[in-house]
Amino acid sequence: MNYHQVLQDMERGEIAPVYLLYGEEPFLIRQIEQAAVRHLLAEEDRESSLFIYDQDPVATELVNRIDTPPFFGSKNLILIRDTRLFRASNKSNEEISDNPGRDPDEKIIRCLLNMPDFSHIVFSAGDKVDKRRKLYKVLEKVGVVCEAAPLKPKEARVWIDEKMSGSGKVFSSAAMEEMMTALSLMPQISLGFLDNEIDKLLLYAGQEAKITPRHLQSVLSASPEVSIFSMIEALSQKRVKEALQLLAVQVNAGENLLRIVALLARQLRHLLYAKDLQAVGGYSRDIGEKLGVPPFIAEKIINQAKGFSRTTLRQALVDLAEIDRGLKNGTAGIAAVETLFINMCG
Repeated sequence: MNYHQVLQDMERGEIAPVYLLYGEEPFLIRQIEQAAVRHLLAEEDRESSLFIYDQDPVATELVNRIDTPPFFGSKNLILIRDTRLFRASNKSNEEISDNPGRDPDEKIIRCLLNMPDFSHIVFSAGDKVDKRRKLYKVLEKVGVVCEAAPLKPKEARVWIDEKMSGSGKVFSSAAMEEMMTALSLMPQISLGFLDNEIDKLLLYAGQEAKITPRHLQSVLSASPEVSIFSMIEALSQKRVKEALQLLAVQVNAGENLLRIVALLARQLRHLLYAKDLQAVGGYSRDIGEKLGVPPFIAEKIINQAKGFSRTTLRQALVDLAEIDRGLKNGTAGIAAVETLFINMCG
């Protein structure tokens, strides 16, 4: 089951006895936890009926907690974070066993198969789980398993719309295009970052009802991915001074030069790839599919690529590899990147 389905079911009051949450997006996991708390426990009952573990309790303690009726209210909610019960290694079993030599999975399995109506559990398991484990298969039958995967740009648009729905503000079409451009540049969309940036935009817009590109430029300009795209845009138009200023802003803000070099290399590879595909008749939609970006982003990349020759792009990638090695062994610094920019505009 996906994140949206879990939240929709909770809104309808359809709450499973047990959940297993895992994946690379901790923001989504926390949202599901918060929704479970909100829908199961009245505020006055949370102090006595909400139990949070930052690691697996021993099996007997967990079973006793599940089987003990709430003192107040009608429900108990147990949150177990960073559980190792669903990982491939059997070491986790030894660590939570209260009877060495015996597998605690069996005790927990018996409890899950006979969950009392008054208790609910939410396990969160980090990035991966072992779907071959008996405990996983049992939980999948009696409860809900949800992978909190990073959002894709198309899904991010839906998430942004939901976030904005109760704010009284809307994005202009130009601002939304610019936002989607920024997100498409990111190797992975962090929902924590996105949530924070939307909150900043809402504050920055003040009494204005519409979010405009001006608001976005003020709020998102510090993002390395957005800044890198702007650097490449400036270099493609031979505006080396502007590119150097953007580089200085990132370095002065504390951004790691190694990350800047990696993002520059990623973007230049996109440009070279777009240039090669276009040379054999590829359209922006084809290029977008190959690069994993929307067609309008592919169009921007194509336009940037026109500002460089293939020779310049290939040499820049070779130079970036040398700069990367130099940064790692201490023989290179920001001056090497500045020289690269000047050479690309030469």
